[in-house]
Amino acid sequence: MNPVAVISHLVAVVAGVWIGLGLMGEIAPDLPDPGVQPGLSAPGDPEEVAGGDPDSLLREENLGPALDDLAEQLGADGHLLRLRIEAGRVAATEGEDGYDLADVPPSGPEELVDLIAGERPKVGIDDVDSVELVQTRDGPRWHVQLVSTGPDLPPPWTYGAPFGFEGLTVGGAPPRQLGE
Repeated sequence: MNPVAVISHLVAVVAGVWIGLGLMGEIAPDLPDPGVQPGLSAPGDPEEVAGGDPDSLLREENLGPALDDLAEQLGADGHLLRLRIEAGRVAATEGEDGYDLADVPPSGPEELVDLIAGERPKVGIDDVDSVELVQTRDGPRWHVQLVSTGPDLPPPWTYGAPFGFEGLTVGGAPPRQLGE
């Protein structure tokens, strides 16, 4: 047995493993630490972003890419029990019996605002505090919380709708999440 051949093979194997591990770190998604809920923020200070701002995550053109980024954080199945969307941030609660993130329409918050504006013409995207999509025992359900401070917007401040937006309900607490 030629010692040069054995050594060169060992060097090649070690180099291959070393390079492979280095590349895995570059191409693997950056998953959050275990126990950290997936989510992301708009550029800048998330507390300063208003619903109608150009970088608001309530807007379809920003929520779509944000949901794509969120999908990278979730892992293979991408099932959610709750998705909370605010102008400056998106947060998710994963769950085995949840809905598929890929099914969430990026237009959801704006569609809900349009439904609410049909009932209350002065309500716009700037009046939205948060939109949640909650997995209930009857399927996913939307919940909209309007900004409830100041005299500019009288109650009701909450609205709900089924996943497909058929039928707006007025008032009430967020839907009960499956498993709660």
